[in-house]
Amino acid sequence: MELSYLIAQIGERIVNCNHICAGVTHDQPKGLPPRGLYLEEGFGPSGVIVCGMNPGNAPPHEIEFFKSKGTSYSSLYECWKSRFMNIPYFSRMRKLVRALGYDGPILWTNVAKCEKRDDSERMSFDLYPHTFRFCASTYMAEEIKNVPDSWLLMANGKDAFVALSYLFPNRKLIGVPHSTGAYPQFSKLWLNEKLHPEAVEGIESYFSKEPKGAFWIRR
Repeated sequence: MELSYLIAQIGERIVNCNHICAGVTHDQPKGLPPRGLYLEEGFGPSGVIVCGMNPGNAPPHEIEFFKSKGTSYSSLYECWKSRFMNIPYFSRMRKLVRALGYDGPILWTNVAKCEKRDDSERMSFDLYPHTFRFCASTYMAEEIKNVPDSWLLMANGKDAFVALSYLFPNRKLIGVPHSTGAYPQFSKLWLNEKLHPEAVEGIESYFSKEPKGAFWIRR
């Protein structure tokens, strides 16, 4: 079955999820569905899964979009493609994916699919382990199962990197400082608009010894 169809099927289950989890919230009738799963087309075969911890809190215009269009997966994807796919979180990670030589599709996902209940609170695996375990086992495990083993798993942020290291120990994993929340650190990966040679050397050296290891890019 085509991957885009399979992801849409999982996405439909996600937006209709009514499970109550600690630390997060959703309210579909009020324009706050679980979300954060998108498959972006690429130009070649080498795909990447880019994963954060959970989606950011929805701005008012996104809430109004879902209230008017409904909370189907098709409206979720339409909203992302028309309004969000080029915001810094995505554009900076996309630039990194391409700089690493991956020209294929990008599956954008999160360990948990609901936004924080309290926008001022930090969501982490150690604070809400059951929330992330439940959501990852219910949805993300199925996403990963349907994606080729050759696809790179990339964590956006340290918390996501730690979670994915334990959840998917047989996947090649790269972690980077969060592309927005830790942008000063993320920006150090670049030199004159190119991936810094030290970062490239570190990646190549590590994976030559650990082909399916977990590597945190640092400078």
